[in-house]
Amino acid sequence: LDSALRRQVRVLHPLLGYIPSSADDGVSGHGAYQLMPIDYYFTHQSGKLHSERGLPAVPTYESLCRMLPPEGRWPIGLAWAQHDFTMQGAQGGQSFVSAVTAHFGPARDARQFCEWAQWVNYDGYRAMYEGAARDRMGLLIWMSHPCWPTTVWQTYDYYLEPTAAYFGVKKACEPLHVQFNPVTKGVEVVNIAAGTHRGLTLTAQTLTASGQLIRQWADTIDTHDDQTLRPLTLDLPDEEVYFVRLRLNDGARTLSENTYVESRTPGQWQALCQLPKTRLGITQEFHSEGPAHKGTVTLTNDSDTPALMVRLNLKGSDGEQILPAVYSDNFFHLMPGERKVVTVSYRDEDGRGLEPHVECSFFNQDTSGSGPQQGASAGMRR
Repeated sequence: LDSALRRQVRVLHPLLGYIPSSADDGVSGHGAYQLMPIDYYFTHQSGKLHSERGLPAVPTYESLCRMLPPEGRWPIGLAWAQHDFTMQGAQGGQSFVSAVTAHFGPARDARQFCEWAQWVNYDGYRAMYEGAARDRMGLLIWMSHPCWPTTVWQTYDYYLEPTAAYFGVKKACEPLHVQFNPVTKGVEVVNIAAGTHRGLTLTAQTLTASGQLIRQWADTIDTHDDQTLRPLTLDLPDEEVYFVRLRLNDGARTLSENTYVESRTPGQWQALCQLPKTRLGITQEFHSEGPAHKGTVTLTNDSDTPALMVRLNLKGSDGEQILPAVYSDNFFHLMPGERKVVTVSYRDEDGRGLEPHVECSFFNQDTSGSGPQQGASAGMRR
């Protein structure tokens, strides 16, 4: 078959390239398919299109409840394995569980594990694509689109809900992108297809776990298509847990920003569990545009504490999720004094004729006396 296909392509379409394998002979692949240390994705690059790579991507708790009966949700066991989360094998679920546990300790139940897992989803998938920026030859996720409710190798799940992995990939694949390299401890500016930009301001900060500035660096750069620049190397602090915050500006306009959690002992972030609980100010407004609804959600952190891994969750007035929904951003950190505007949209046919609202939850949320924050809403304008 291979010989015949090579011959036919050569005869019928001599300008067309022929790659007989999904992982060899012109491309590279063969994983890794399980979670690897973050620096692995920066050191293991082939200089070719990497056509097979992935790691577990645990869904949100809502999707897990659609997928598994109550008795199968916790602890992780056979029911999870029937949806591809096996401890051994290609997906190596054990390394994923170990990463979640190293970050925060043992999870008490399925809801907490799914919430904590989003950190690993985001960082792992972002690192896969940021590591590939060295050569900019491209990366394909194995398998990307799930044909069965699964816990691995996806960025959005079977029910069309994007996990944090989706937004990690979205961040890493910006046409003009600023990132932190964990191997060199340097800041990189990756221009995939954003054209020439001159006189951009690059700012890097290290922040304490409570969001206070430790040190700041700045540089002015020019960038061109298909280019990776390495203008800064950071002197990282000796803190138990800290943040690296990067921003690339054209004047007052932010073109790219990125935030990383780093620690003295790699992957151990338990100090974040000691942060004070806090709340966010939230306003939201929806309006109708033809066959779609669009909303604008404004979040404000007026406290002295970072709001970590902020998740927005679109629901109808019946309390159930509206899916699919498209968010401009999600699963992000909001530092003290910061404000962020997120847009969300969905099609009429998916809204069940209900009034929409966005719930907000995050890692260190003050939930005393209430559930997830909904915020003030201006309702629907038509």
